[in-house]
Amino acid sequence: MPFCGDGNKDPNEECDDGNEDPTDLCPPNCTKSKLLVWYEFDGDGTNSGMAPGYDGMMDAAVSYIAGKHRQAAQCAGTGHGVTIQDLGSLLQANPDLTIGVWVREESLESWSYLLDFRGNGGGWKTYQGTTASATFTTCASGTGSFSACTSFDYMEGVWHHVAWRYAGTGTNSGEGAPLELYLDGELVKTLANDMDEALINGNLLQDGKLCAGANGGTPNYQLDDFKIWGRTFGPMGQCEVVAGGTWDANNMTCTLQ
Repeated sequence: MPFCGDGNKDPNEECDDGNEDPTDLCPPNCTKSKLLVWYEFDGDGTNSGMAPGYDGMMDAAVSYIAGKHRQAAQCAGTGHGVTIQDLGSLLQANPDLTIGVWVREESLESWSYLLDFRGNGGGWKTYQGTTASATFTTCASGTGSFSACTSFDYMEGVWHHVAWRYAGTGTNSGEGAPLELYLDGELVKTLANDMDEALINGNLLQDGKLCAGANGGTPNYQLDDFKIWGRTFGPMGQCEVVAGGTWDANNMTCTLQ
């Protein structure tokens, strides 16, 4: 009998890629993923996701090395390692979103941005601050007076999965949501956003930036499998789909592969 995962697209299936990998474009239920952007960084910034026209522009200082899965992009210059053209428009069209990336930092560098699309009253950025320490700081702002920052610690020199979860319903005031920050598949920090101000709105930077230097800083990030989904996930999906781990429902913990 036909079944999901046999490699044949049957009448009741939207896709069937012959595997049960929850992190690719055809999840185990054979319903098409809303994976919009997927940079594997296997020698280029090609988008393997569903949104056409969103290839990453790679800075000349980016090189490719052995990564978490295959290859990874290594940033070494003072500019923007990867530019995501017109990211603001893509996110405004998909305000319910999850962003995730594998990252390794061999040595901590101050004024080094992991992700930045924060404009004047919209979006967020995650970065090393004015001193080099094992801390990612995320600052976000919204349509009204909302502006807040939070930080979480991590260990340099090893691969970590960082993800941002934002369950917005639109781009206007009252259509926003808290910004949840995940490290290695588990929730570590939340920017509460009690008035539900829209963080995704017309004030976003036109282009998003990955692995960027600011104020003379030089990023030292290695990036692998940067993904943007046009949807959010619960704890199990956040672990298994977004981070590619295994979810323990009894202990509510995530084990990475």
